Amino acid sequence: MVRQPPSIDAETLTKQLEALGIPIIKHANPWNNLFKGKQASALPEPLVIAAPVDEHQVSSAVKVALQHGLRVGVKTGGHHYGCCWSETSSLLLDVGALKHLHLDGTTARIGPGVTAAILYDALDGTGLHFPGPHLSSVACGGFIAGGGNGFGTPLFGAGDWAMEDHAYNSKARSLTLCSHNKYTACDCLICVRIVDGRTGDILTVTLETHPDLWFAMRGAGGFFGVIVEFTIALFQVPANLPSSLAVFAISGSNPPPGGPAAGPTAIVTALEAWARRMPTLPAAIECNAVLCGGGPALDPCLVIASNAFAEANADMTAALVECKDMVPGHAPMVWDPEAVPYRKAMQAIDPTYEFPGVCCYGGVLCFSPAVLTSDVLRVVVDAYMHRTSRRSVVLFAPGFPKTDAPCAAGYRVGCVIIGTYAMWSRTDAGGLADGDQEHIAWADALIAKVCVLRGATYSWLLWVVHIFVPLSLLPSAEAAGRVSVC
Repeated sequence: MVRQPPSIDAETLTKQLEALGIPIIKHANPWNNLFKGKQASALPEPLVIAAPVDEHQVSSAVKVALQHGLRVGVKTGGHHYGCCWSETSSLLLDVGALKHLHLDGTTARIGPGVTAAILYDALDGTGLHFPGPHLSSVACGGFIAGGGNGFGTPLFGAGDWAMEDHAYNSKARSLTLCSHNKYTACDCLICVRIVDGRTGDILTVTLETHPDLWFAMRGAGGFFGVIVEFTIALFQVPANLPSSLAVFAISGSNPPPGGPAAGPTAIVTALEAWARRMPTLPAAIECNAVLCGGGPALDPCLVIASNAFAEANADMTAALVECKDMVPGHAPMVWDPEAVPYRKAMQAIDPTYEFPGVCCYGGVLCFSPAVLTSDVLRVVVDAYMHRTSRRSVVLFAPGFPKTDAPCAAGYRVGCVIIGTYAMWSRTDAGGLADGDQEHIAWADALIAKVCVLRGATYSWLLWVVHIFVPLSLLPSAEAAGRVSVC
């Protein structure tokens, strides 16, 4: 299908939108700086970027786009590192201003621009939790609509990769998951308000009112409309979460107090132990491991962060101690198992990813824990030790938990997620001088090596591919295909 050029120019479109009171953004400022500098031409440029402040302005903007045959992109926080929300000669709607948040018992209504920081701040001290983003600056719009994996995903569910049905009992305020529907952010949705990509009308979408749209909105919502509000289920947790955080310096870096730095072999052994133990931990415990740079010099280290989303007991405390001591004979830094304030637990890994001028290029692989043998992990650790940027990270996180029936990835024993993120700082010199190609090649090579060794069940470059669902696969395809999202 050949796309026709837009029937309106940027100046005329801007005037029409401004006449409706819709703010216009003159210069985009994506969270990721990968496309800034001398390689900025790699980023598709929309015709106009509008920043509606409420759902009615979103509706008006979409109707204007439909009048002129324009495709519509949707941006919330901008953390889709490949900026897939942008397309040449489109109308880009930045809905980051829709930051309304209303708590109502064990549910919440939130705008797509609500960041994890805003949500977690609101939930702090309430004893309630939503399995949201690992990073405080990530907006909930793209995270929920795209099926994000975040804090407590294996226990509560947080991104609808499988897209099965669930029912919400409004009187009992309880979320009932079908027996085959396991642990995936859209599972926590109760309803979604959208601007229909076919008409520009505002719809409240639930399983009962619009079953087809309900199915589509959970994981592929942005291809069918612009989400202007989520109603989400919240889950009871302690106000202070039993947690532990261990930081092990790796050989060649400054040793932690009380013990020498661990060599790469010890780190491989620790990660292998993590992969074996992770599926058998108490269901309430989430244990993440990160290879990252620590301290002012960004020396290589292994961080093991564990949170328990339930009241502490002897078994849970013992498991948290075990998570903390996964590198035998090497004393970790930071804190022993203790109950820490909810907000503190939710921001444990923010410093790893949040820094000025951040550039990031990454991909994610999904495996059975049994695949993470010493030979695979040795390749990962060796690649990390030879990373092209001290800021680059490799994240090991739990995915689907152990179940009686296969999870969406096909495993009964659960799965783990490996995220490889080349991260570096953008300078005024631009992408060529900053070594963009070298950093990108490092991430690609590591992902390829691991896939060759064991073969991931599925893998994708989460933030660097601009994806549009083939129009032939969509209902009302010609209209529905006009909208993309992150």
